[in-house]
Parts: sequence; structure tokens; C-alpha cells
Amino acid sequence: MPQPISKFEFRLLFAKCAPPQGWSEKLAVANSGGPDSTCLLFLLKRLVEDKAGTGLPTSVVSLTIDHGLQESSSAMADHCSRTSASLGVEHVTRKISWSQPPFPSKPIRSFEKTARDARYHLLFDAMTEVECKTIAFGHHADDQIETALLRMAKGTTEFGAAGMRPCRRWGMGFGDREGSLGWAGIKGMRRWIVRPLLTSRILATCEENDLDYVTDQTNFQPETTIRNAIRHRLSQTSEQGDFPVRPKEAEATERSNERTRPTGSCPPTEGSAELGSQPPARFSIGISLGSARLYQAVQRLSIRREQVDDIVTRSLKRCRHASPPSTVLFTTSLLHSNTDEAVQRAMVLRILRHVSFHPWGSVEAEAHRRTESLDRIVGKLSSLITSNEVKPFAAGGGVLWTPVSLRKDGRFKLLVSKGGPTALGLDKDLHTAWIASRQPPFSKRIGASTQRDPLCLDVSHLVSEDSAAIASQADRELLWDCRFLLRISIGNLAGVINRIQAVRGTQDGELLVEPETRWYLPCLVWRWSGGSTVLARTSWSSLDKHGQKSSAEVVDPANVVSIQEARVLDAL
Repeated sequence: MPQPISKFEFRLLFAKCAPPQGWSEKLAVANSGGPDSTCLLFLLKRLVEDKAGTGLPTSVVSLTIDHGLQESSSAMADHCSRTSASLGVEHVTRKISWSQPPFPSKPIRSFEKTARDARYHLLFDAMTEVECKTIAFGHHADDQIETALLRMAKGTTEFGAAGMRPCRRWGMGFGDREGSLGWAGIKGMRRWIVRPLLTSRILATCEENDLDYVTDQTNFQPETTIRNAIRHRLSQTSEQGDFPVRPKEAEATERSNERTRPTGSCPPTEGSAELGSQPPARFSIGISLGSARLYQAVQRLSIRREQVDDIVTRSLKRCRHASPPSTVLFTTSLLHSNTDEAVQRAMVLRILRHVSFHPWGSVEAEAHRRTESLDRIVGKLSSLITSNEVKPFAAGGGVLWTPVSLRKDGRFKLLVSKGGPTALGLDKDLHTAWIASRQPPFSKRIGASTQRDPLCLDVSHLVSEDSAAIASQADRELLWDCRFLLRISIGNLAGVINRIQAVRGTQDGELLVEPETRWYLPCLVWRWSGGSTVLARTSWSSLDKHGQKSSAEVVDPANVVSIQEARVLDAL
């Protein structure tokens, strides 16, 4: 008989998923009303009440999203509210407003991804409302197994198959611009998702403590979502992987479906049909292992992932050299001193995520995390040692990889000129290296078109209000190209522009953020019909006192803006 999760055990589980900067005073919980989130809410409330240690959250708030995709959704949201009240926990419910921007029309079929995106969007907004920097999800052992299989079916790396991390940064989201569905921007870089229950024995804990929860029967319908289809296939495999086991809930639901499904009808393609009759080999092998053995494999991969993260962090610190902001310059020893393919892929992933112009944390920023794409990049980077002529290349993630020669004093020179690639030469003072930088933006400009650079951002609205309103405004944060954070002093900015207009005798003009240099560094410019004035730009020094990383500064004599990199090179 499984034992409930004890107070001491949960303290250990909770400590393992602590964000790097520690816990904030208030912790949010994504509460769906199911046994997992109900169990988590109870355990967290008990932990807070017991004051189990210093540095822990002092309060918990329950967040529920009413998706409105089934008749019972409102009743489930009400149940969450009552459960939270019975535990003495603050509760907030938010309903998805389908067809109202940024939400799309209410999905009827193939709704899994759309519903998830909408839920995460509202959860992020609710965190802002209740002033929480960290949210806990009740994902458990079964969720971990299903996630691993789902990623394997998509061709992920072995560490994608390690499942969900106990703690990760929220990231910039999955939207493509501010205001779009899923967008988190710079705020997402300061928030965290934790999962203290990536284990089992949740039901035993609920039963031991008389916790009332609801069961969403659609979770057992294999034709509804891909994850459900995976859950269904796992239920047909024993723990030893050799004979069928059918949970009562799944069996009852399937009988109900068979009674209500019209004769000859086909299930929606979102679920089991999309997995196909011949899924990828790694997926089929994973299914055949059975839940218990598969979970053990995922746990081993998770431990291995932590070890690799540590190796990559130390290797980058040793092999990275000073370079312009939002770039990574590294010697080829970064790859060749680590022959482990998993470590090499992890290094490439870390660099891609740091340099890309796609939102930090999105799959687009990491070449969709596909093993094939990462191996292609590793192969090209490794070829520099043996090739006398090398060329820049881009292979996903919006990152350009360019070969350079690196001097002992830290200065580097591109091994590419307008005439083509340059031979490496035999100078002993030079080392071969690569610099990863933002890929040049795609532009449809033809000939002498007057169309602006696609990275040019008009921010004239910051000074378009009356002077009294401007004077009362606090500093504004602006995320540019998903790579740089500009913190603009509105009062100082307005004063500078007023002086420019007085001197030039013109009231027209616009405030722009434009890219400079081949590294696409941000420059704040005031332009008018007769000219322009640079208000602030980013510069960099090729050497700092350690000679290991870029040293950037902002040329801003009027103290208008501070500019810093918005992305991190950390594992989380």
C-alpha cells in the first residue's frame, strides 16, 4: 500500500526545486482541482503553516483557469475555489475570453495546444495581479513519463527525454510580440516555474488527508489529445512491459465513448491517430518498457542532465572570451575537450538560446531542440580544426556562426572577407575560434528602396504625451529584439528632445531604436526631417580585467537610458 507524502519528505522535495535567487514571500499554485494540484496546495499550505524553515514562502495563492471547453469547466473552477477556502488559501479564478484578443476563437477539435497556450497566458497575468514571482505546478511521475514520450516522438535530444525540470525560468514566452498570446517578455525572465511533485503517491496523500478532488474524464479519452493517446498506450502495457493493464477509469470512459460515437466515425486527429501506426523507434521502445521502468530511465536521464549542465557551465566559463554583447566567442577546445556528444549538444543549445533573437526559452531559439539539427551544428563547428577554408553558417535558431582568429591578447579577426573565406594560416599567436551572433534579419528590400531596417523600432509614443504627464512617469522598460533591455528615463528623455527641438527650430521628429554594427547593437536616435541625433548607443571593450567575457557600456551623456543584455547563459 503506497504511503502518503510526509511533511519531512515534502520539505526535501520542495528544497530541491528552489529558484536560484531563493523563494519570494508569496507562492502561486496552478490549481485545476485534480488530485495532483489539490495535493500540492495542501502540502504547501501545511509547509507554510509549520514555518518549516527560514527563507520559505510565507503565503500561498491558488490560481485557476476556467477554459470553458466543456460543460463541467465552471463547476470545476467553483470546486477549486471551495477547496482553497477550506484550506484557508487565497484563490483567484480567471476565465478564458475566447475570440477576444489575444485569444483565438474557441477551439472545437485539436484544442490541446490552444487551450494550454491560453491557460499559461492567463496564469502569467494572474501572477502579475497577485504579485507572485514563482508558480508551482502539480506535475507528477505519470506526467513526467508522458512528457518524455511526447518529446521522443518529436525527435528530441536525450535530455528532452529527461522530462520536465523541477525548476526552470518562465522565459520570454511563446508569443511573437508584446500583446500576443503567450508573450511574457522581460518579466518572464524574472519568474520561475517549480514542480515539487515529480514523484508518485499523490492519491495516497489525498486519501490520508481527506482531500476532495475532481477527475476530468476527458483525460482518459485517447482520441482527444496526443498526451491522452500516450496515456492510453501506457495503460495497455504492464510494469514489466509484457501484458495489458487497463485502469478502471480509462476502461469505463472507453466503453462510454464506444456507445456515443457514431458508427463508422473516426476520432479527431489530435489524439491517437496523430501518433500513427508506426511511431518513431525510440517512442515505441519507451512505451514497451512499461511505466515503472520508463520512470526510472527518465530519473536517470534527469540526473545525467544536471551533471551535463554543470560541465557546460564550467566549460563555457573556461573557453569563452570577450566579445560584443549578445554574442558568444569561444575557442574550438570548447567542443574538442568534451567528446561526449550529449555535452556538445548541450553546449550548442546553451549558446543558441543566449544569442538567438527568438524569445528566450522558446523551441525556436534552440533550433527546435532536435538532435539532428544540433548534430549538424556540432559537426560544422568541429570542422574548423581540419579545414583550411571555412565559411559562416546558420543552421537554425536565428544564430550565425562565424570563424575567427583569436590572438593571445584577446583581440579577434573574422576569417571571412568580402572576397570569401580566408585561409587560417600558421601564426602560433593565433587560435581558431567561433563567434555566435545574431543572424542578419531577413529583408524584402530591393534596390534603393526607402523601407526601414526591419529591426528599427519606433518608440515615439514615449514622448508624445503632454509635459506634465511625462514628468510624472516612472522609467519605462523596453525589450528590443528579445536581446536587449532598455530602461528609459522618460523625464530626462523629454528634456533632451525639447532642447534639440529648440535648437533646431522644429517640432517634428521621431524616436527610434536602430541596430548598429554587424552585431546589431541597439542605438537610441531622435530623427527629424533635416537630420538626427544619437541619444545613446552601446559600445564594448574587447578585454575586461579577466579577459573572459564582453565588457559593454552605454554611451549616454544625457543619462537617458541604460542598456543591458536581456538574455542569460545559465542552464535554467
